[in-house]
Amino acid sequence: MLPQTPPTLSARETATAFNVHISTVYRWIDDGLLEVIRLGRPKEDGHKARGGAIRIPEAAVLAKLGATRTAP
Repeated sequence: MLPQTPPTLSARETATAFNVHISTVYRWIDDGLLEVIRLGRPKEDGHKARGGAIRIPEAAVLAKLGATRTAP
């Protein structure tokens, strides 16, 4: 049996949830503001290529959505 994985969203789905451009989601990821799960080949240091696929845990999106809605 395979281990259970949490539900995840793509970067595009996350951008839609926040009503922002996809580049904003990638900036949040680069700045460490969003937790990600990287699939496939690893990101190589010193290269602009992002590596494999990026998936954002649904719980991280919901937590950030809650934080942005309560911010003044």
